[in-house]
Amino acid sequence: MGKPTGHYHCEAKAVSRATGRSVVAAAAYRAAAKVTDERTGITHDYTRKRGVLHSEIVAPPGSPTWTFDRAAVWNAAEAAENKSTRRDAAKTGRDFIIGLPHEISAEGRLMATRQFAQYLAESYGVVVDFSIHEPDEDGDQRNFHAHVLTSTRVMTDAGFGGKVRELDSPRTSGKHLEAIRAKWAEIQNSAYAREGIDVRVDHRSYVAQGIDKDATVHLGPAASGMERRGEETDLGDRNRKAKANNEKREQIKAEIEVVGLEIRDEATARAERQAKREERAAARTFDPAKILDVITERRSTFSRSDVSQLLWDSVANNAERSEVVTAILARDDVIGLRETASGSVTRYTTRAVLAAEMRVMQAARLLDRTSRYGLTDWQKAEALDRHSHLDGEQRAAFDHATGAAALSLLAGEAGTGKSTTMSAIRDSYEDAGYRVIGLAWTNAVVQDMRADGFGEASTIASELMRVERGSSGWNSRTVLMVDEAAMLSTKHLASLMDRAEAAGAKVILTGDDQQLASIERGGVFGALRQEYGAAELHTVRRVSDAEQRRAFNLMHEGKFRPALDIFDRQGAIHWTQTDDEARSALVAKYAVDMAAAPGKSRFVFANSNAEVAALNRDIRALYRERGQLGADHVLRGADGAESYAKGDRIMFTGSARTKAARDIGFINGATGTIQEIEGKRVTMALDAKGRGPARLVAFTVGEDAEAGEFNSFRHGYAGTIYKGQGRTLDQTYVLHSASMGAASSYVGMSRHRESVSLFTTRGADAWMMAIGGVDGLTEAQRNSAERSYARWGEAKPELAARYGFGDYVAYVQEQQAQRPADHKADLDRLARQMGRVDDRRSASQFHREDAQGATGGRDTVSFDRVARRATGGARDGRGDPVEASTPADVRTGPTTRQKAAAHGIGARVSATRNPFRQAQVLHRAHIRDANARRMAELVAKRDQEQRQAEQAARAADTRKQTQLERDQLARDLTTRRAAEPGKAPADPKPAAAEATRPAAEKADRATSVDPFEAFKRMADDAKKAADIETQRERERGRYRDRGRTR
Repeated sequence: MGKPTGHYHCEAKAVSRATGRSVVAAAAYRAAAKVTDERTGITHDYTRKRGVLHSEIVAPPGSPTWTFDRAAVWNAAEAAENKSTRRDAAKTGRDFIIGLPHEISAEGRLMATRQFAQYLAESYGVVVDFSIHEPDEDGDQRNFHAHVLTSTRVMTDAGFGGKVRELDSPRTSGKHLEAIRAKWAEIQNSAYAREGIDVRVDHRSYVAQGIDKDATVHLGPAASGMERRGEETDLGDRNRKAKANNEKREQIKAEIEVVGLEIRDEATARAERQAKREERAAARTFDPAKILDVITERRSTFSRSDVSQLLWDSVANNAERSEVVTAILARDDVIGLRETASGSVTRYTTRAVLAAEMRVMQAARLLDRTSRYGLTDWQKAEALDRHSHLDGEQRAAFDHATGAAALSLLAGEAGTGKSTTMSAIRDSYEDAGYRVIGLAWTNAVVQDMRADGFGEASTIASELMRVERGSSGWNSRTVLMVDEAAMLSTKHLASLMDRAEAAGAKVILTGDDQQLASIERGGVFGALRQEYGAAELHTVRRVSDAEQRRAFNLMHEGKFRPALDIFDRQGAIHWTQTDDEARSALVAKYAVDMAAAPGKSRFVFANSNAEVAALNRDIRALYRERGQLGADHVLRGADGAESYAKGDRIMFTGSARTKAARDIGFINGATGTIQEIEGKRVTMALDAKGRGPARLVAFTVGEDAEAGEFNSFRHGYAGTIYKGQGRTLDQTYVLHSASMGAASSYVGMSRHRESVSLFTTRGADAWMMAIGGVDGLTEAQRNSAERSYARWGEAKPELAARYGFGDYVAYVQEQQAQRPADHKADLDRLARQMGRVDDRRSASQFHREDAQGATGGRDTVSFDRVARRATGGARDGRGDPVEASTPADVRTGPTTRQKAAAHGIGARVSATRNPFRQAQVLHRAHIRDANARRMAELVAKRDQEQRQAEQAARAADTRKQTQLERDQLARDLTTRRAAEPGKAPADPKPAAAEATRPAAEKADRATSVDPFEAFKRMADDAKKAADIETQRERERGRYRDRGRTR
């Protein structure tokens, strides 16, 4: 459950003559009263019983006045059963025992019990006699409870009437008792809410709630007394066993929680490096399918330039590389995408990517059609009363999210109060008895959700794993609230939506598709927002300055130029000539701010880990100069050994192995200040969200995670932009890089409450400002220059082929050196860089061009069949018959007839009978064949060049080895002759004659070796060359076979 859980107890027992019980005696005991049983003549006197706080009788409207006399009403109840044919075993009363919340006041407990009694009286027409008991002196002092005794017959104006059969019949009693238990939970939760207590209860069993836990049982007076005296009872043993099992479960969960599925910054960096290696390997294979798999692993769509860049190192010739790109984009499994229906193709995707996205859209459509989650007006009003600070925009978002549909989207810009709105939505559903689970992609966001009041919050990967194992069950009373949903990959969002739809749970997605997207293939949040709409938050609340609020909105809309004008007027942009000067200026500004306001929270954002490391060193030196650091201790983290001291700021770069450690703060992205270092043990104060108090934690530095050691940390004065999403600080600093795009720039410039400072260089990119051509570039500058040259080569292939990379760099640097300084031009350039969009939109947000060249709409109806056919199977899992398909069907896509039917077009369409369509299909086939032949020729040409180079290298190696062997042989011969006894020294004349021989003759003699050895080496070389050629021929044959299979 979302909030802290209170104690809930509600059970019903029958008072029956079959067990020798009397409802008169039960009433006397519960009320501590003296009552005579007229049927037996026995007087039950419990007036000396202590602990009864209040007793009261509630009856239906129109009941006789004697109903409120305890002796009269219960003797009448006994008498009403004397005429029954089963009078000896008759049920004369029903006793409900309810646990009262100890957290609320005595008046609150009385009001709640009275409401419950009135509910029973009005719903079933029975007499209700309730008594509130306080805890036993020797027992648990929280055990306030009430006995609610009801009649088994309806009370009329003439007295007791017929039996209340609904509570006796086996067919109906279960349903009614469940409704009674739910009503008591509702009353108890309302009592908590009235007194402002952030606790709630759930009447359902742990199994029904999807909680892996054993329930305990209520101990009656007898069992409680025996347990207090040290005597063991069966019920007490059952409770002790349940508690032991629950503790064991928690221990097991803590041990088996897997951190591998959590996002890790360093793991992400390693994954990106691995992705680059895979891209290069795929490019070298010239396998189009592998190239497409690699390029779509982290993006849903790609451009022609993306493919060309991937092939840059493998195909140096621009013209040949262009032909290879054209051949790849002409494949049947590649789909062209257009911004508008009549526009040109600007991006591409694959059918596999499209099918994965349509899996999400199909589940979303089914959720959107489900309407059973709407809250009543008074439930909404009660939640809004507790969140009265919400403005009109936030209240509109609240109304949208608490509507009846099972899918709701909330889109909010940075600093617009999404978390506050989510809290109100969560409270409203929890008050209505729903189980609310907070979900996010990163552990850092999960911790923020817990700080905001989510009692049950988890990463999506962990929660999906628990659902898979059956330890967390979702149902129609489950609400899944996902924060930063735009960061979700298509794969995880598909799993979440599928399981939510199958379980009948409600999904509320909250995010901003203009901020940082998933590191894997994603972007579907934008497609869902486009298809189903979203409640939007635009009013910035994070900063008080009106101009900066406007700048936030402008950046969100992609209008970076007017936003930069605002920051420039306020002096927030700091210009330098070089990157090193920009970093130095940032550190100097940090020092000034730290001296002026040491208590403010501040952080530096940079684009790369190398920049972060340099900034951490420079800023740490500031703290050392100001005397704010203790003695240095060398600690070896995951990135190597560094000096750390008391007072140092550190950041976790990974998450702890166990769930218990993660729950207390050992999560990727968490920051804090070191309080003490003793050997390898570090004590630090973890930063709290907002302005809350810090929390002390300690860990032992080391690699042995099984032993509780932890080494995923580094200095925490600066971090990457990815660390910033979701954070709010007083003062922030951004070291701009030319590779920062719109999402990174927007996140970096919108994290502050008070001020942001941007540090950048004037003029062009760093490589343009450098001198010395290619030889004067650093590795990062060269990479940037190569990307620029690739774009230029795509636009002007003839010029690129004529001049080459070196001349291009030299020319651009020469032109840049002659360009005068221009502040407006600098702002224009900076805006272009910051506004550059790394298109992470999903494929389903574009208009598509199908395999036959026609343009499809952006609607998703026609995509459904493609998605279902791509996954195989004759049904879509929900009863709709779907045409079975083969992989060939998936490549060619739906037929024209199928598309017409999907769009509701009744006309008969036959592509095969249309001559124009036939010609179009044949033309495209001809183009594909020509491209395939051209690619095969390029591969053959490359292989031939490689073989020639290898043969030349082998020949050179053979000549070198021969010369070395001959020289060694000559030295050995000279040594043996000198060692023979009586052998005269060699005549110096032949040596002199040798020195005077012509150079050509010397060369001829140098190459003369033993004929047998030379022949043997030649035979070995010929055999090796034949083996290599045979292997290459096999590979070419397999490649051709794959081409024919396609």
